[in-house]
Amino acid sequence: MTLMTENSTTETSTTFKKIGQYSSLSDILVELSSILQPPERLTVSQWAEKYRYVDNRGSYVGYWKNSTTPYMVEPMDMLSSSIHDGVIMVAPAQCGKTDALVVNWTGFSIHGDPMDMLIINPTSAMSRDFSKRRVDKLLRDTKECGELLNGDRDADNISDKHFQNGVFLSLAHPSVSELAGRPIPRVMLTDYDRMPDDIGGDGSPVRLGRKTYHYLWFIQYVFGRK
Repeated sequence: MTLMTENSTTETSTTFKKIGQYSSLSDILVELSSILQPPERLTVSQWAEKYRYVDNRGSYVGYWKNSTTPYMVEPMDMLSSSIHDGVIMVAPAQCGKTDALVVNWTGFSIHGDPMDMLIINPTSAMSRDFSKRRVDKLLRDTKECGELLNGDRDADNISDKHFQNGVFLSLAHPSVSELAGRPIPRVMLTDYDRMPDDIGGDGSPVRLGRKTYHYLWFIQYVFGRK
C-alpha cells in the first residue's frame, strides 16, 4: 500500500502482513495507522477534484475538474449533506451525471468518508456492466481507492468489493432481498425509470429501501431519460 500526504512529493510504501506475522498489538496499530486516521472534512465535489483521477484515453486524462460540469457540483455536495436524507436527480442522457454523482460518490464512500454502499442497477446485466466498466475503472485509475481494496481472493468480484478500511461495496439489481433486508447506510438507485414499479408485490424500490434504511443515511437517485 502506498501512502502520500497532500503536500508530500515522496511516497512511503506499506505492505500489510498476515495477522500471525505481527509481534504485538502495537505493531498492528502502527502499520494500520493510515486506516485509523479520521477522514478529511470534504464534500463529494471537493474529494473528486482532489483525488479522482480520470483516464479516458482520447477525451481526457487527468484529475477530475468540477469546472467541466459545474452544474453537478451542488447535487454532488448534497450527497454529503447532514440535512438532507435523499437526493433525486432528473437529467438528460450524456450530461455527466453518472461520473459526477455515481462514480464520485462511490469513491468518496470508499476513501473520503468510508461507509458501506449499495448500488442498484435495473438488471443483473447492467449491474455487472457497471461493476466492470465503472467501479473497476475507478479502483484502477484512482490509487487512493484502489490501494484500499482487500487482497483476499473473495474481496473483489462482480457483486461485492471489500476494502481494508472495513467498507463493503455491493452491486445488485432490484429484488426484495437486496432492498429490504440489508442494513447498508448508503443506497444508490441508478436509472430508476427503467426499474419496475413493484418488486415482487411488496412495493416500489424506494418504498422497499426506506423500510430498512429510513433511520440511516438513505440516498436515492432517479435518473430521468428524454
